[in-house]
Amino acid sequence: SEYNLLGKIGGDSGLSDAGLEYARRLGKFAEEEISGKLSEDEDGNKVKSSRPCRLWTSTMRRTKETAQFIKHDSFPFKFDNKEEV
Repeated sequence: SEYNLLGKIGGDSGLSDAGLEYARRLGKFAEEEISGKLSEDEDGNKVKSSRPCRLWTSTMRRTKETAQFIKHDSFPFKFDNKEEV
């Protein structure tokens, strides 16, 4: 995070340039390895199918920035404390 580069602990900082690059690569990995399943059909052709999954993050800025590159559908959800996402 930006604070890590400054030697700070805690807080709600954004991602550093390296953190953003990691997030981009994580998004690609999630699409290829987690939400999609690669298999072969009866003719030996590779077929990609989607696999349902959920992504939950904390409300910290850096976690939202990390998750921004992960393709996903959103759905309304209301917590017990009435906070909505």
